[in-house]
Amino acid sequence: MLFRRFCNICGKYRRLYATSGTALKTKKGIVYSSVSQDVYANLAFEDWAYEKMNFEDVYLLFLWRNSPCVVIGRHQNPWVECNIPKLQENNVRLARRKSGGGTVYHDLGNINITFFTPRKKYDRHLNLELIMRALKSHWPEVDVSLSPRDDLMLNKDYKISGSAAKLGRSNAYHHCTLLFNVDASTLSEMLHSQTDGIDSKATESVRSKVMNLSQVDPSISYESLSQAISEEFYELYPASHDRKIYEFCPTDEEHYSGITQLRSQLMQWKWLYGSTPKFSVSRDFGSVSVCLHTKNGHVEDVTITGEMEWLTGDVVEKIGHSVKGIRYWHNDLVRALSHLKSTQSGSEHLHSFIDGICDMTGDHH
Repeated sequence: MLFRRFCNICGKYRRLYATSGTALKTKKGIVYSSVSQDVYANLAFEDWAYEKMNFEDVYLLFLWRNSPCVVIGRHQNPWVECNIPKLQENNVRLARRKSGGGTVYHDLGNINITFFTPRKKYDRHLNLELIMRALKSHWPEVDVSLSPRDDLMLNKDYKISGSAAKLGRSNAYHHCTLLFNVDASTLSEMLHSQTDGIDSKATESVRSKVMNLSQVDPSISYESLSQAISEEFYELYPASHDRKIYEFCPTDEEHYSGITQLRSQLMQWKWLYGSTPKFSVSRDFGSVSVCLHTKNGHVEDVTITGEMEWLTGDVVEKIGHSVKGIRYWHNDLVRALSHLKSTQSGSEHLHSFIDGICDMTGDHH
């Protein structure tokens, strides 16, 4: 229904200005708010809107929030960016978005804000200034500023918002977080990787001190921020009828055909982990060094150097043959090397060594 409303608004203004022979100088706007707290559903809607909708006449502001999750950028390495075992232990989902940028932790104390425009009208600074105006007009005591990295800063020292974007041939979107009451201790715990020895070309996040807006004004909430930002958006891009926030379900396949498949793709291991740029992991086991080289989340090659009497050339060759092409995931390596362990009975040093190789993935306790 909301998509039809959007199309009707676009058609109305195209007809109006086609008959008048004038250009549409002031673009119209509409605000959507997701009723879903599922990160995969909300990211899927971003992708769907980016691919399917036309923003030439009407710009879209999309407001959304998620149950606890960690969202990494398109070109990042999850083994570097977050504590995978802690995510699993605490039922915190991992998601990889289609835009670049760094890793963020989401929970219900964070609001996500996405601005959809034509590519030629993409303007990140304009959007961030809009958010700052909304904050300052409703909460004058909030000291918010824009950093050289396009982060919104509170009291000049604490990050409350980070940005990322995706620019295509026709459409573009800029999205950002805004922390108002996020669980800071969980944020820190989830974004603290315990995997050592990784050599990666992936984009690494820049760590920053963070602070919640509610620490300045406890009354700041998801609802009040949604209203304040929407009002400022409609000041810049007037509504066609009223300044309403339209709530919708992003998993409505009837209105957003194909979105179920998009959501499913975002949940797959192939996308979450297999899209990681090439990297290698090195670890020393006494006088023996092991380096696992990965590509597309799978072991591409293994380098083992050093000498021990229990580590023969034949065993080294068998280890390499067993794990080559296997997913870089603890349980997968355990299965791949289980036969070798069973045929090398009586060698406690070798068994411990093989277990250590499996533990290099750092995705389990």
